[in-house]
Amino acid sequence: NKPTDCWVVVSGKVYDLTDFLSQHPGGSASILAHAGTDVTQLFYDIHSEETDIFKAAYLIGRISPEDEKAHISQIKGYPRRTPDGKEVEISPAKWVEVELAQKVEVTHDTRRLVFRFLAPDGRMWLPWGRHVHLAVDLPDRMVVRPYTPIKPILPQEDDGTFELMVKMYFPSDGRPGGELTMLLENLKLGQRVKVKGPEGHLWYVGGGTFCIHGHYFFTKKMNFLVGGTGLTPALAILRAVLVAENPDGKDLRMIFANKSFDDILCATELADLVRDSGGRLRLCHVIAGASQDHRQRAEDESKVKMEGVSVAYGLVNEGILKPNLIPAADSACCFMCGPPAFIAKGVMPALKGLGFSDEQIFEF
Repeated sequence: NKPTDCWVVVSGKVYDLTDFLSQHPGGSASILAHAGTDVTQLFYDIHSEETDIFKAAYLIGRISPEDEKAHISQIKGYPRRTPDGKEVEISPAKWVEVELAQKVEVTHDTRRLVFRFLAPDGRMWLPWGRHVHLAVDLPDRMVVRPYTPIKPILPQEDDGTFELMVKMYFPSDGRPGGELTMLLENLKLGQRVKVKGPEGHLWYVGGGTFCIHGHYFFTKKMNFLVGGTGLTPALAILRAVLVAENPDGKDLRMIFANKSFDDILCATELADLVRDSGGRLRLCHVIAGASQDHRQRAEDESKVKMEGVSVAYGLVNEGILKPNLIPAADSACCFMCGPPAFIAKGVMPALKGLGFSDEQIFEF
């Protein structure tokens, strides 16, 4: 498990990749991060089933049959199926067509889009916190962006559809709008796009256990720091913890940053989670551009404030985070998602100032 002696396991085969490190198209670091482990799941999340990236010369043996865990592609009955026998439609190795079933205007620049699989009994079965890539085919290219579905999260919601919360970037001040979001804004019901997944290096397994790059860690104390549509992976995990499983013993905090009150996504869903959490979840809305009119500000606050939900103003900083997070000394983990500037200039410096170590901070 080091640069001078690097072994991995893929589908029961043991490879010595020491000499391959310098040749890997993705660089040596991505292999060394998992040296000495079984990388089957991670390998096929990134590469297609037909990929033969490792030369036979690197193969040095097999792990014993009793220790071997077959990859899903080797299990009889592939394609994958859910426990109730429904076929899992999405795949990290191929694009799947879906059709637009519903479009709802949530705010002036946010849409809730519901897509339906073409297979009548198709299911998504997406791990909590992971995302998919959505694509629209143009005559000369494919336009692709990542999105984390807000549904299905619970098994009973996996009904052959999935929902995305999409912020639309309209043209303004001579600047073009977002290429994919403008295509989605003009998409008609019944028209098709493509989806592929699951994608993402970090997801929630359940029972307080997370997986990152194939490695597992456990925590019952979780801080989520999100901005704008970066809410979606955190929302998936919050619903998993508080609704899909027993939340006893869990302690959850969320910092949700937005430019204005009107930009807050899923406000009703978040309020319901806080209300039904029995005090396990506390939420702080951080508003960067609040009205200077005190009457208007009070009216805006009244729409979101309740027991367990507070409001702060300005950009994310130590002063805002300190009273609203589980402290670093309590072995809490922090999970971030949002615009690059929000992470680099706001969240990371503030977390470091509050004593959180690199081992306690994760980004979706």
